[in-house]
Amino acid sequence: AAPLMRSTVNLSDASYGAAASAFFATYVLFEVPSNICLSRLGSPRWLAFILAGWGVAAASTAFVTTSTQLVITRLVLGAFEAGAFPGCAYTVQQWYGCKR
Repeated sequence: AAPLMRSTVNLSDASYGAAASAFFATYVLFEVPSNICLSRLGSPRWLAFILAGWGVAAASTAFVTTSTQLVITRLVLGAFEAGAFPGCAYTVQQWYGCKR
């Protein structure tokens, strides 16, 4: 993706690195609040919101034309993806439970 994005959006190496690492900032920042919302709202509602937002954020990457838009899209994508794996793991744990 890097060579195509560099030619299409005119990204430098530094701006591509900033966009790639911006994802992790919001991923770490939103992981705990996402788990709190998961327990309060329930996994079906929260996972539906998270996965719909994740899809919209991932699809919006196709319409990026500047490096600033790419960084913002990656920040939003990280925020949504932060709750996806913990939400799925929690849901599976609720179905199967802990057998001791």
